[in-house]
Amino acid sequence: MPAMPSTSAALYICSGDGPASRDLYTAWCERRVHSDGWTVAAVVTDPDISTPLDRRSGWREITGLIGDRRIGGVVTSSRLMLTDTPRAWARLTALLADRGVALGTINQPLPRPAGSGPAVGVGR
Repeated sequence: MPAMPSTSAALYICSGDGPASRDLYTAWCERRVHSDGWTVAAVVTDPDISTPLDRRSGWREITGLIGDRRIGGVVTSSRLMLTDTPRAWARLTALLADRGVALGTINQPLPRPAGSGPAVGVGR
C-alpha cells in the first residue's frame, strides 16, 4: 500500500435528512477524526444515497482531493452513506487503500498517526 499523503481527512456525509441531521453526522465524524489524531481537511456532502457513488458531485470532490494528495483519509458516519453491502464496502476500502487513503466511520477508526499517543474512545 502506498504511504498515506497526510493525516488530513475529508468528512463525507450523504443524507437527505436535512441540515440538523447533517450537522449531527458531521459532528460525530469530526469527533472520530480528532480522536484518531487526524485533522479535518474538508467536509463534503451529497443529498441522496440512492444516486450511484460515481455520479455524486460530492464524491467526485472527494476523489479530486485524493488525486491531489490533499487527504489521507475519508470518514463517514455510516457505511451506508457510501455502499449498500459489506462486499462493496470492502472493495471501496481496498480501492482507497491502494491509493494510500484510509476509510473509516464513526465506529471504525482511522490508523493512528505515528507518535500521536494512545487512541481516545469516541461515543455518540
